[in-house]
Amino acid sequence: MLAYLKESIMKYISGLAIIFLLTLSSAFSQTKLNGESFSERLKNTPNAQLVDVRTAEEYGAGHLPNARNVDFRKNDFLQQMESLDKNEPVMIYCLGGGRSAEAAKLLVAQGFKEVYDLEGGYMRWTVEKRPVEGVDRSNNPIVGMPVSEYNELIASDKPVLVDFTAKWCAPCKALYPKIKKMESEFEGRAIVKIIDIDVNKTVAEHLGIQYLPLIYLYKDGQIVWQTTGAVSENKLREVISEQL
Repeated sequence: MLAYLKESIMKYISGLAIIFLLTLSSAFSQTKLNGESFSERLKNTPNAQLVDVRTAEEYGAGHLPNARNVDFRKNDFLQQMESLDKNEPVMIYCLGGGRSAEAAKLLVAQGFKEVYDLEGGYMRWTVEKRPVEGVDRSNNPIVGMPVSEYNELIASDKPVLVDFTAKWCAPCKALYPKIKKMESEFEGRAIVKIIDIDVNKTVAEHLGIQYLPLIYLYKDGQIVWQTTGAVSENKLREVISEQL
C-alpha cells in the first residue's frame, strides 16, 4: 500500500513538472520570420527592440533602419542586452542567419519573452531590396572584386570552382581545408577560387548570395553544379573531375 502511495505521488509530481515546463515554454518564444513578415512586424510593433548582432565593421557598412549594434561574439553581449526590456519584443538579425539563431536561443533562455529572428539575415534583406541605412549608394562604389573580373574568371575553358565564405562562418572554416586540397590536386587543370563575401560585397550582391557556405562550379561561364552547407572531399573531387 505504501509503495503504491509513493508511486502515485511521484506520478502526480511528474505531471505537475511537465505542466510547469509546458507553461514556461509557451511564455517565452523564439520565432524565425522571413523578410516580409519581419518588416510587417517592425511596422506594427512601435516598441520593438531591433538589434544587429554582427560586428561593428559589418554594421558600419550598412544595417536595418533604427537598429542598434550588439556583437554576439563579444564577451559582453548578454550584459549589453540586459539594457533591453525582456517583456517587449526583441527583433534580431545577422548577415546570414547563423549568429542570430544562436543569439535568439540564448536570449529566450535568459528570459526574453518574444524574440524574432530574421530568416536569411541582412544578405536576404538586401537581395529583396528592403530599406537599409549606412550604405553609400551615391557612386555605387565597387567593394572588392569587380563583377567584370568575376565574369572573366568564370569564363575560363577550365572548370572553375568558386567557394563563397566569410570569417564569421563556422561551416565555411570547416570546409576551407577541403577547398585548399582541391586547389592543390587540380592545379593546372581547374581553377579553385575562394571569395570572402565581406571583402567582395559587390560580387556577393550581384549574385544575390543568401546562404553560406556556398559553392558554384562553372564550365564555360555556366553553373554546372552548386551546393550549400557541408560537402565531402570526395564529392568535390567527383564534380570537378566530371568537367575535365
